[in-house]
Amino acid sequence: MKMNHTDGHSIRRLAVTMGRFLVVGLVFVLAVACRLTPHSVSPDTTLAAETPATLLLPTATPRPAMTAPVGEGGAEPAAGAIDGAAPTALIVETALQMDGDLPIRQGVCFARSEIVPSLAAWRCRPGADNGAIVDPCLQQADGTLICDPAGDAFALALTSPLPAVEAPAGQDDRVAWRVTLPDPADERAQPLTCLRDLTPESVGGRPVTFVCPQEGAERIVLLGEPQRDAVWTVSLARLAPDGDTWQVVAESVATLSEARIYISPLDVAHDAGLVGTQVITYVPMQPGGPVQEGACWTNSLAVSSAYAWRCMVGDSISDPCFEIPSQPDRLVCEPDPLTDDPGFALQLAEPLPLPEGGVGAAGGPWLLELADGSRCGIATGATGAVDGERIGYLCTAEPGQTVGLVGRPASGMVTGAGTPLLWSARRAVLVMGDQGMTATEIAWVPVRAVVLGPQAYAPLDCSGLARDVAPLLGTSTTTSTVGFYDYVRDEGGAGCRVEATGDGADFANPVLTVDLLRDYLFGQGWEDDWAYVAGGPTGEAAGFRNDSGLCLVDVEWTPREGACPTDQLISACNPAPEDQAYTVRMTCAGDVYGGAVPTGGYALGLATPQRLEFPPGETRTAWQGVLDRGQVDRFIFRAREGQRIHLEIVSTPPGVVGISIVGAPDGTPLLSPTTAGTAWSATLSSSQDYVMRIAVRESATYTATLEIPPGE
Repeated sequence: MKMNHTDGHSIRRLAVTMGRFLVVGLVFVLAVACRLTPHSVSPDTTLAAETPATLLLPTATPRPAMTAPVGEGGAEPAAGAIDGAAPTALIVETALQMDGDLPIRQGVCFARSEIVPSLAAWRCRPGADNGAIVDPCLQQADGTLICDPAGDAFALALTSPLPAVEAPAGQDDRVAWRVTLPDPADERAQPLTCLRDLTPESVGGRPVTFVCPQEGAERIVLLGEPQRDAVWTVSLARLAPDGDTWQVVAESVATLSEARIYISPLDVAHDAGLVGTQVITYVPMQPGGPVQEGACWTNSLAVSSAYAWRCMVGDSISDPCFEIPSQPDRLVCEPDPLTDDPGFALQLAEPLPLPEGGVGAAGGPWLLELADGSRCGIATGATGAVDGERIGYLCTAEPGQTVGLVGRPASGMVTGAGTPLLWSARRAVLVMGDQGMTATEIAWVPVRAVVLGPQAYAPLDCSGLARDVAPLLGTSTTTSTVGFYDYVRDEGGAGCRVEATGDGADFANPVLTVDLLRDYLFGQGWEDDWAYVAGGPTGEAAGFRNDSGLCLVDVEWTPREGACPTDQLISACNPAPEDQAYTVRMTCAGDVYGGAVPTGGYALGLATPQRLEFPPGETRTAWQGVLDRGQVDRFIFRAREGQRIHLEIVSTPPGVVGISIVGAPDGTPLLSPTTAGTAWSATLSSSQDYVMRIAVRESATYTATLEIPPGE
């Protein structure tokens, strides 16, 4: 792995050094201990005070001691008021970690939070339009929204995109969104937790900055901003209604045991002028300069691809080295697309072995540049784990500092409608001490650029196809470039798409429409590939090959709104032709490597995904599996846009199953690779096939249940 001629060797030396420690699991000593309810969340935090802090979710509201009302100037700290008080723990949160499976509710978000001053914080309304407003809902690195994190937390599945709204102020203006006050009368009592009010009203000319749990008709609030020192102090007041206003009936100076500031990767990116993450798709090319000679013995540990290799060049290991299309005896090694370093050419001294499939980035980026300018590459040696997740990347850092990325980078954050995706990564500063490896900082940070690829598929020229298909179907067509996923070969890339829409009066039925397109493709020299055939009551799919080209045809109809009862199976509904909304898609791509698969087959050692079938009249199917470590079960199912799927997997032993789901043929992730939880739900954005992978970290048996209700 090479960042540049200097940094690349540094990262390789770092990987070797860490490997010598033979670290199997890293013990991270964190200064935050969390005591959580079953449906609570814990934060990824940086503790800015050395005093340990404990997150306690109050079940009862204590009544802090207060003095009589004071004048408009507010309360002054009494002599000795903070004597002996423990320092206030300032906790900077960058994300929330789900503790167990959160319940999922559907809803919409309509405005920025009035509690948390962050680009990731929203005011949302679960359920129907008249549902109660929930604030805050905090967007996580993968795009998940976690609502009411300080109470009965739940995940919000959006029924419409986030709105486009103005960004909040910069980091210098960020303030605590949540503070905790100990009960001075009883140290064992639950503390008082108060939430920020970003649209405050005033009482006696002073703003109400925090609202605490209400006591009957009275309100407990904090007036003015907390005074920051080793021990934070604030004016704590009890208000009583006085006509249309509020009156202070008691007030005193209180100390804060804890203050929380939320700074998500979106906020850091905004402050750095970073709108979204640049995605670089690497295409192997013959570099200039001298050619070196070497041999490769296995697939790359840094890049998950059948076309990426781990090679010996002299007495050094080079990883990754990429096959160059149309040059079977030459590779390009250690390129760095982040710096436009083309790498060096490698002349093979012996033929490549049979591919095993990469085990590194697993389709994710193999190089990243963080917003602070540091660059990270795949750690190919032994590292360690944080919270059960491997340190997957090692980064450039200050002298004497070791920095890694925990787990996989995520690509789900947006600031609102129409804004580009922001990738983020969980950065950890690692320190080797007498007690082993520890982490002094762990936080989600924004990513400036990622390098993906190489891709196995590139778009074909669909202009002629679009011209021919339009009169054939009797309707207009559109063309576009989309993601492409070949679920039989388990390879991805980009493809061209020709799309036509209409209703049942324009198209006879899905089967006849596919047959019509089949006859056309046969005349152009294409042949059936039966591995891609699928069908159901509302759709039909087929695949065709021509030399190194693959064209996936999909014809689907959905009932127009109101045409079918929402609680009725689609197979039992027979809407009129004008109430059938048809979509015809032809997605075509060419194999960059010319279809010359060294194993002599399309599957590269992988079986064609097993199609899941639902019993007649049923919306649920279940199955069992047995997997050894490193094995993968692959399944495929078909569903419509707007339907909501529910998947549950229970394994023995528990907690060892990983799962991912992607659309086919567009390759859009529905569920990014994860081992968290045992149940997942998602709303489908497209009518197509979906490929599910189930893998295990150790030998296990599992039982899986997939449900797709008709009315969702």
